[in-house]
Amino acid sequence: MWLNVANGSLPLVTPLDTDRNGTPDRTAAQVIEAAEIVRLDPASTSLQLQAAEMTLKDLQRFGL
Repeated sequence: MWLNVANGSLPLVTPLDTDRNGTPDRTAAQVIEAAEIVRLDPASTSLQLQAAEMTLKDLQRFGL
């Protein structure tokens, strides 16, 4: 993910439609930050970690 940001293929300001309603609601930076918060929180559940992982995989594959 960070390599995509570093090489410019995914600008952090890219607007994304994370809830898939047809309107961008977050930036790539916000999506990545939210996933990192979950990943670094020792109280995160396995379900939260899986959801964060799937969101990042969707971002990488489809640009959400």
